[in-house]
Amino acid sequence: MEDGKVTELEIDGKKIDEADYDKYEDIIAQSKPKSSTKEMPRCFLW
Repeated sequence: MEDGKVTELEIDGKKIDEADYDKYEDIIAQSKPKSSTKEMPRCFLW
């Protein structure tokens, strides 16, 4: 995975064609890293 995009997918030793990635979206979603910090709104005070 590069920049949040799957570059290669292999399941049970079988390489999955990029055209079939949508069939494995649940597996892909589980493997994506979760953000450890919540996005905080930016606030500037002067």
